[in-house]
Amino acid sequence: MILPEPLFGPSPVVSTVGQVEAVCVNHYSTSATRPHIWEGFQTAHSKIVDAKTPGKVWVSGDFVVDHEDPRFAQVHLRIPSGVTRDDSLLELVGWMNDKAHTERLSCDLSALVEFPPNDSKIHLIKEFEEIVFDSFSAHGNTGKKGFPILPVP
Repeated sequence: MILPEPLFGPSPVVSTVGQVEAVCVNHYSTSATRPHIWEGFQTAHSKIVDAKTPGKVWVSGDFVVDHEDPRFAQVHLRIPSGVTRDDSLLELVGWMNDKAHTERLSCDLSALVEFPPNDSKIHLIKEFEEIVFDSFSAHGNTGKKGFPILPVP
């Protein structure tokens, strides 16, 4: 079985929303699923930007390989340690981790607030970080695919 080509190469790449749209949506003008997935992504991205939470948004899944009609995109928000953990942040993280949005948005959403390196629970976060990275970059049994990383202003 030949796997579809990764659209962003073999490694993660810092990108913009416009670049992701050009590569993953506009390039597939006859796709039945990409416009709906993009709409779901835009809903999540708008919620993240409106919350004014600094971080990075990772985008992966079938959405970042050369496949006409992907089933979903993975969208993961990484929030750096040191961000004030207020009600607004907790609400955003809760919304991003609520699996009820997955089917409606065609995006598997998740969020992670990083811990400072000297925190006693850092090993738990590092383990989760590795699992997410492996999930986002895995391409077949032995290959890797890149994915866009979007800085949140």
